[in-house]
Amino acid sequence: MNVIQEKLLATNQAKLKATKLGNQYGMSYPLEILQAEKDRANAAEQLQEAKYQYITTWIDHLTTA
Repeated sequence: MNVIQEKLLATNQAKLKATKLGNQYGMSYPLEILQAEKDRANAAEQLQEAKYQYITTWIDHLTTA
């Protein structure tokens, strides 16, 4: 699952970069940049949640074994 979340984060980082570049050339609006930043932040949060869940599951497994 972490692989999917990592790819989602990379995709959203690329989207943010492209949106900022488009804004420099007048092809996108500041609101689009804010949305891209929000999407990137959400993807980063989902990745951290997935990592946390993996670690807690692993610890639970060790303590019950």
